[in-house]
Order: sequence, then C-alpha cells, then structure tokens
Amino acid sequence: MSADRRAGRQGSVLIVALWSMAFLGALALQIGAQATMRLHAARHLADRSSAYQDAWGAFDEALGRIQAASGQPPEPLSGPGYEITDDASRISLSGASLETLTAVIEHLRTLEDDSAERVAAAIVDWRDEDEEAQPNGTESDAKNAPFECVEELLLVRGVSWDLFEKLRDQTTVIGHSAVNLNSSSQEVLESVGMSSSLAQKVVASTRGADAAWGTDDDQPFASVADFPAELKQNMGLSSEEESEASEWASAGIFTVEWSSSFLISARSAASGRGRVREITGVVNSEGDIVAWNER
Repeated sequence: MSADRRAGRQGSVLIVALWSMAFLGALALQIGAQATMRLHAARHLADRSSAYQDAWGAFDEALGRIQAASGQPPEPLSGPGYEITDDASRISLSGASLETLTAVIEHLRTLEDDSAERVAAAIVDWRDEDEEAQPNGTESDAKNAPFECVEELLLVRGVSWDLFEKLRDQTTVIGHSAVNLNSSSQEVLESVGMSSSLAQKVVASTRGADAAWGTDDDQPFASVADFPAELKQNMGLSSEEESEASEWASAGIFTVEWSSSFLISARSAASGRGRVREITGVVNSEGDIVAWNER
C-alpha cells in the first residue's frame, strides 16, 4: 500500500473520529441541559409545595381561632402569615345597592359612566329572584339567585376580564348590605366614593400607629353616627373632609358592627426562592368555610 493511500485512510479515520467526538459532545450537552431543566422544574415544584403548606398552616391556625371564638371576633386578629378581618370589609356582590355598585365600577375607571350603570344593573338582575329587568339592566340569561363565587361576574353581561380583575379583591359573595368602616381598606373606601384624603385618615385612625389591623393600638369607631367627631379628634379634618364625613355618616352604606362572616387571608413565601402562595377564605360564625380562593 502506497504512502498516499495510507495517509488517505488515516485522514478518513481521523475525520470520522472527530465527527463522532462532536456528536457525542453535542449529545452530552443536550442530556445535561435536559437534566438541568428537570432539576429546575423539581425545585420549582418543591418550592410551590412548601409555600402552599406554609400558607395552609397559617390559614388553619386562623380557622382554629375563629372556631374557638364561637362566633365572636377572635383575638388576636393576626398572626404569622395570616390576618382575620370582617368579610363585610369588602363590597357584597349579593347585597350592595345598585348605587353602590355603580359608584364602585365608575371609580375603577374601566368604563364610561353610562356603561358603569348598565353593568351594575346587570349585576343586580343576575342576583335578584324576579324576571323584571332593572332600568338599563337585563334579565337575559340571568341566574336570578345570589352569587356563589366572585368568578360568576364573568358570566354577567358587560363584565370584561379587566373589570373582573379589578373587582375580585374588593368584593365578596356574602350578602352584607353595609361595609364595615373599621376594617375596610383604603381601596374599598375609595371605591364606594369616599375621597382619597378622607379614606386615608379613616384607615390611619382605625389601625393606629403601627398601620396594622388587629393589633393593640387599633382605634375602631364606636358608631357610624359618631365617626366624624372621633376622626376629627384623632386625625384632624379640614372643613371639606368634615362635611364629607358627615354625609357618609348618614348615607346608610357603612356599619361598625362585625358581620357573621370572617375573611382569612394567608400568605407564604418559600424561604430563599420567593415562591408565594396566597389563600383566602370566608368562614361563617359556625366556623365553616363558605368561600375559598388560592393563588
């Protein structure tokens, strides 16, 4: 065999060897990438599971406090990972008036004023038992029964996903007719039409110096009728704010009495990775869970 043929064969063998090494290297990289992806997925699932267990543990502790209180507001109202408030701190889809619902939708600024009134009327028609439509409302495909979950809003004519997203954290399906002035958030107070400055002072007054609900320095109002005077003494009010507070005191929208339903908000983040799970639930005075949501 000539030197040239031997060199040609050796060159061919070298090329095959190099291609084989390249193929095996690429295969190793692919296997490594798949293994890394699976490892990340496993860690993600483990983090989510850990966060869920932590959130559920906090929720279960709050539930136990409510059950032990036999229908009364439990003490304390907050603990590691959870907070208990009156469910009437939110706006009731099943009990709020047409005027209140219209004001809430107008405040969210997702619709024109006339459209807000039509959607509010459609919500009332959805929940009421009669077949007679509200002015600007519709009984077409209406349930004619109270809301069972907030997600039912998506079945109501005129409710877009954007509007639903903004309403769901401020509303409840339990049939309260009034909003608890002592436990409502600033967002809820503004939603029903209260000015931002007055709502901010109401929340600051009721929650005390630590700005946290359910702690020792809370200063709840004794009555709706007296809340303007109490708020003026605690926070100071301008003449415009004092006048507005007096109007709200006689509007019939607010209460300071706890309802028979409690809202539990439990939140957890798995250590080190920021995986967050939130669990909210409504519990009646007997300690039964009547509404539930997870995120």
